[in-house]
Amino acid sequence: MGGAPLDGPAGADEHAARGFGFDPDQVWGVEPDQPQEPAWLGIWPEHWDTVRLFEAMRAQWRTGPGGAVALDYGALRDVGWLLGIGPTAVRSAFDGLRLMEGEALDWLDEQRQRRDA
Repeated sequence: MGGAPLDGPAGADEHAARGFGFDPDQVWGVEPDQPQEPAWLGIWPEHWDTVRLFEAMRAQWRTGPGGAVALDYGALRDVGWLLGIGPTAVRSAFDGLRLMEGEALDWLDEQRQRRDA
């Protein structure tokens, strides 16, 4: 499944998919004969590490009484390592990650306001 959106150690995504009963060739809705590069997903290659990091950090939100307040950057280095993204690439992706974090927080705040209205 090389080149899949969330490549980890060789075969890790395939093994995880099978463990949950999924067909690894259809994880993420990608058919086996479709390209699996960032461009196919509409993501510029220079932003790919940022998107992968943001997606992988989805369980690393710090929360307060009102909900999510920030990503836990303490986990970022380890998450990057698990994804095979080196320290230099993680540093390069950091500004984009913060931008995505801010947009996500704005969206969550909008959802909260709609719910509470």
